[in-house]
Amino acid sequence: MNEDVCNIVQGSKDPVFKSSVECARNFECQAGCGQILIEGYYPDCFVEIAIRCFKCGAISKTPPLEDGEVLTTIITSVIKGRSYLIASTIDYFPSVIMSAPEAVEKAHGMCRPLGTEVIRPVDVALLDFTRARYVELTSVDYNSQKNVVRKNGPNVRFEYPLTWALESLGRIMEQDESKTSHEALVAIHIIELFNSICDRWAFSHRFPVVAKQFGNKKNFFHTIFSLMAADMLTSDGGSMVGLSLEDQHGVPNPDLYIRRGAAEKFHLEVKAPEEFQIITGSTDEGRIKSRLQKVLKGSSRQINRNSRGVLIVGASIDDNEAVRNLERWMRNLVRSRGAFHSGLAAMVIIVRRSDAEGPFYEMISATNEHYSSFNPWTSS
Repeated sequence: MNEDVCNIVQGSKDPVFKSSVECARNFECQAGCGQILIEGYYPDCFVEIAIRCFKCGAISKTPPLEDGEVLTTIITSVIKGRSYLIASTIDYFPSVIMSAPEAVEKAHGMCRPLGTEVIRPVDVALLDFTRARYVELTSVDYNSQKNVVRKNGPNVRFEYPLTWALESLGRIMEQDESKTSHEALVAIHIIELFNSICDRWAFSHRFPVVAKQFGNKKNFFHTIFSLMAADMLTSDGGSMVGLSLEDQHGVPNPDLYIRRGAAEKFHLEVKAPEEFQIITGSTDEGRIKSRLQKVLKGSSRQINRNSRGVLIVGASIDDNEAVRNLERWMRNLVRSRGAFHSGLAAMVIIVRRSDAEGPFYEMISATNEHYSSFNPWTSS
């Protein structure tokens, strides 16, 4: 390894760093001399840091992050091309990450939605493009979904929303019907929503894996709001949001996460109930209120005292009064039931609103005053 990539020079026989939190793992000189460079080694705390061994002079470099993994917001970045002589051991706490600047840039580039939304005219070419993109991302048997939609009509709209939207809008165009009818506007919104999300996330390393879920039965809106929430938090809040890839049997696996430290994740669980979606949504107060209560109760499987975080509920219903009621009920629900969910920092809804320029989505949160720890959501 070249001299100019050495970040840290071990200045004595003692470890350069020592964890203040017990950890049995050490990072030793990779040349095999047995010298301990980091005592109590949390791998995600040291990202691509090169350390010169005091004993043999070899340079050992800590591993990079897994592709698509995120960094905490607390990062100590070493200066490129400069070495630091550490004469005695530095105690470190695993909430802080030390990283090479190139590693920070790489992590940001892989985790943020870097694409630009493209405005496309509503025509046959849009249908062909969207259908091809959907099949490419999900590998679904589109003809099978199309047959199910055509056979069962409105009854399966929530199961395969994008297929329903493409087939419905295609039929409307073929029959030269108005594209301003309620059915047409709903179909157009679903198609544009899908393409907008895909445009934004196209360059994220983990997007191809997450995007496969668009094709799963009843999972379209859940995937939409998971990526929308990550986009909002990344763009507006400045956080780096991780996309969970797969469920682990018997282990809570919320959809998104933010690193509060190298060894600690703050989880974000996303729900997108059928009753709250534009395609099948209800404006009935009792039904919406009851479903919101069930969503909060059911979230304790993913968000609890052992897996702390936030519940995010996505709603695409196009009814301003229903949206206002949803916000009011959410706040009342957190106020009245928050004590039974002390691992829940906040409940959040992503709602659809409309103005003169068209529909848009915004995030509204209700902080849980009964949260059993310092609440990182308080200022959001």
